[in-house]
Amino acid sequence: MNGYRRDEFVGQRGLEAEFETELRGKPGGTLYLTNANDQVIKALASSEPELPQAVYSTLDRDLQLAAQQAIAGFNGAIVVLERDTGKVLSLVSSPGFDPNLFDPQHPYSTEGIQDIYNNINRPLFNRAADGEYPAGSTFKMITMAAALESDYFEPDTIYNCGWEFRDLPGVVLYDWTYEKEKPPQGEITLMQALERSCNPYFFHIGLELYNNEMETAIPDMAKAFGLGSSTGIEIGDQPGLIPDPETRQALYNQQWGPGDSVNLAIGQSYMQSTPLQIARYIAAIGNGGTLYRPQLVSKIQNAEGIVSHEFEPDPQGTVPVSPENLQAIQDAMVQVIRAPKGTARNRFLGLNINLAGKTGTATSGEYSESHSWFAGYTFEEREDNPDIVVVVLVEHQGEGSEWAAPIFRRVVESYFFGQPYAVYPWESQIGVEKTATPTPGPEELEEEATPTP
Repeated sequence: MNGYRRDEFVGQRGLEAEFETELRGKPGGTLYLTNANDQVIKALASSEPELPQAVYSTLDRDLQLAAQQAIAGFNGAIVVLERDTGKVLSLVSSPGFDPNLFDPQHPYSTEGIQDIYNNINRPLFNRAADGEYPAGSTFKMITMAAALESDYFEPDTIYNCGWEFRDLPGVVLYDWTYEKEKPPQGEITLMQALERSCNPYFFHIGLELYNNEMETAIPDMAKAFGLGSSTGIEIGDQPGLIPDPETRQALYNQQWGPGDSVNLAIGQSYMQSTPLQIARYIAAIGNGGTLYRPQLVSKIQNAEGIVSHEFEPDPQGTVPVSPENLQAIQDAMVQVIRAPKGTARNRFLGLNINLAGKTGTATSGEYSESHSWFAGYTFEEREDNPDIVVVVLVEHQGEGSEWAAPIFRRVVESYFFGQPYAVYPWESQIGVEKTATPTPGPEELEEEATPTP
């Protein structure tokens, strides 16, 4: 079929499917006219063969392996991009699978494929590019941008962040400090609200914009940062969904209300985004406002050395945020990691790398744990190692600071130092999980509880 022989391999997924024509080349051949005795009378037509081409990916082999190991044992994804170009250095979906099992010559091919298809964790599903999730607090930079560009808020605008938000009639919403039984955060600035991930402040932004007839300000800003649409990566991806008055009407036949703006302000509602989209949006913050297309192909070249394609950054647009406001967002993301009350400070102590980031804990259903997010970028400005964006998503695992942030740190360490150094809270040493220990008696000091994967 289509000129293939029965014994030829054909790309079915990913880059191998997308660039099947280049990888295959073009077979040559001659069409002959023969007589009844199968003797050649003459050649009717001929076609010269064309060399197959090699497709070189942008993936960093060592970093890809390190990222796979960093998230092993979890369902989730890791995306690493060059911050200033969109080059994909690592794209991990966990759990993975052994592609060699799809080779009919593999001794365990049939059993292995059956195990892959029967695995309830769906190893064939690309969570990095096709997994759609609520972004949780990793969305708050979008809300902050919409607030600053609205002229109703400044970086130092004060709001009293208490345990409860009661400005929606008949509804009580809570800050994360309420469940953690921590003191309410009190009067804080907008920059501190991002640093400490104060939900009531962002609820307030959503409601304030709605009440000032700017109900589409947050959805519009999200779309300007590339959320709700395909990134354009070569292997294809899901577009996600950014709720707005039109989608509310189309999906539920309902009018957009203040509650919709309030929920979207903290990355909840029925919004959906992929880890790849989050990485592209975070890169735009870190690089000064340019939205680059994520690309997986470095070059395409045939055996004679002729290059038909070579990677070049592909800017897709510029975000509608002033340099001053973008700087305020960047500074607040740095404080997430450096400030005494930053939500990720404890996870990055001792790491001598310039980082900006944001924790995220996204509600995923009434009877399941939240999705754990951490998204951020480096600003080392080194000549040998380009700055990167790293996004980590761990499905149904809990808080972003507890699960995704340590994994993020391990990826950053692997990139800059060639190996990880910090031990996970749930490990006794790198790569070795802690084992259960007897409950300490009254005379023993109780150890600090640690998460268990």
